[in-house]
Amino acid sequence: MAERLIHQLVLASAARYGDRPAYWLRTSDGFAPLTYAELAVQITALARGLIKSGLKPQTKAGIYAPDSPAWGITYMAILAAGGVVVPLDQQSKYLELRSIISRAGINMLFCDPSHYQDILELGLISSQFPDVICIDDSDADDSTILTTSKLEVAGRKEVFPLPEIDPDSLAVLIYTSGTSSEAKGVMLSHANIVADLEGVRPRLPMTEEDRFLSVLPLHHTLEATCGFIYPLSCGASIAYSQSLKSTDIMADIRALKITLMIGVPLLFEKMCAGIHRQVSKKTLSARLYVDLGQRIAGLSKWILDLSVGKVLFRALRESVGLDSIRLFVSGGAAINPEVSRFLDNLGIVLLQGYGLSETAPVLAVNCERDNNYSSVGRPLDGVEIKILDKNQAGIGEIVARGKMVMLGYYGNEDATQSVMQDGYFCTGDLGYVDNAGHLHITGRMKNVIITPAGKNIYPEEIEALLESSPFVSECAVLPRKRKTGEEPVAVVVPDFDAINAAYEGDKLSDEEIRTVMKAKVNSICEQLAEFKRVKDVIVMTAELPKTSTRKVKRHVLIENLKTLGQL
Repeated sequence: MAERLIHQLVLASAARYGDRPAYWLRTSDGFAPLTYAELAVQITALARGLIKSGLKPQTKAGIYAPDSPAWGITYMAILAAGGVVVPLDQQSKYLELRSIISRAGINMLFCDPSHYQDILELGLISSQFPDVICIDDSDADDSTILTTSKLEVAGRKEVFPLPEIDPDSLAVLIYTSGTSSEAKGVMLSHANIVADLEGVRPRLPMTEEDRFLSVLPLHHTLEATCGFIYPLSCGASIAYSQSLKSTDIMADIRALKITLMIGVPLLFEKMCAGIHRQVSKKTLSARLYVDLGQRIAGLSKWILDLSVGKVLFRALRESVGLDSIRLFVSGGAAINPEVSRFLDNLGIVLLQGYGLSETAPVLAVNCERDNNYSSVGRPLDGVEIKILDKNQAGIGEIVARGKMVMLGYYGNEDATQSVMQDGYFCTGDLGYVDNAGHLHITGRMKNVIITPAGKNIYPEEIEALLESSPFVSECAVLPRKRKTGEEPVAVVVPDFDAINAAYEGDKLSDEEIRTVMKAKVNSICEQLAEFKRVKDVIVMTAELPKTSTRKVKRHVLIENLKTLGQL
């Protein structure tokens, strides 16, 4: 890869694939393409407009807007102008937003029209507030509103060269969503992200023929690196989903004949549950065919390394709208191996990977020819993984070294030093490497539950087992304090559709549902060693609190349950 800067990757694609679609724009009639040639013109014009308006090298520029091609153009233009992008979580409340603006030292803030007036009012109660720029054309006639379209028009009149940029300079400042503590500002350079893409490319090959559906938020490093920068560096095209609803995602996949998508485990689990429900409504012979086909596909894969599911289940894939899919990638959390196996047997490859914002983000990922369902794959080329302080099972903390490891935490040298050890980044995750070199994640160090007998319980292991039940929509295993240690408690949200189907449509009362769920959870946990079995089951009917990337906010859930006297 000759390009050493993030925006150069996209501009190089524009030179190669000028007339091909880079983005699919949603219109009233469907979708219209935005070509690579048009994309390059917009990026460079906006970059020049930003420079002319006063953006200096290393100026912090925040983006607080929904995912869209305009978001991506703004991101690339800020980088091309020599600035630093600060992607902001759309779920952040305004006071949280003000805090990050202050902590990051943001000088320019790009937002969409729906937030523009509120952002301006937020600025009135702050002594120092950035210039606010609207990412939209609708207010272009209002001379008082600065918009990206006005900056772009101004930039088109300029011909000065874009600035020279050091690849090792700060490019992106990411405030992690965090599931257990206040977010820290992760500093990533151009070189960090480009190095990560160099490692990802051989594992997840992508071409100009691919069509990528983006469903995860772009402020998250996984989607930004692998679902935005990477496709555009390969000449592929990108479309943004209408929502995270399964029906909307499936409609977009059908309409655009999507070939690739990155998601979190919950998304793929719901997708599989939907397929199972469709199959359950078919005739007995059809259900038997699917069951037998799954067995044949599994055996063929295991014994002969053949993917016969592509042939056996072509009609089923077409009926559920997944016939165009070439590859799914799961990240953000561990996925149930049975989900990967089920989709693989249907002829749809799902690869699991692993990484953190601090590593730009990918450290390891499976590949199609070596897909270990229970592992996150082998470390990328250029990544060194070590396991520290192993226990008797070989499990210890995962530490990593490579060119993709962050520059540090912004304005927090103590926090930076606390996670760096002899050049290795300490992930805080627990795992082991098997004899074949595959990395396995067993949990987070801070989530480990220590029993009165001193035994370690990894909540993620129990959660994966519970979520394999069709009756469990989602769950979290949390510690309950005891005098000499902790005990595991399961918090579960029922899958009401599955329960109603099992009870032939009978309307169960809330108390009956709680009784059913407690019995199911306790029955499932009998597969575990005695000390790992949950000591109580808390049934919740509302969705568990999550980050924008669908990770359970354990600290919020724990505090909520303590307030209710349940933990």
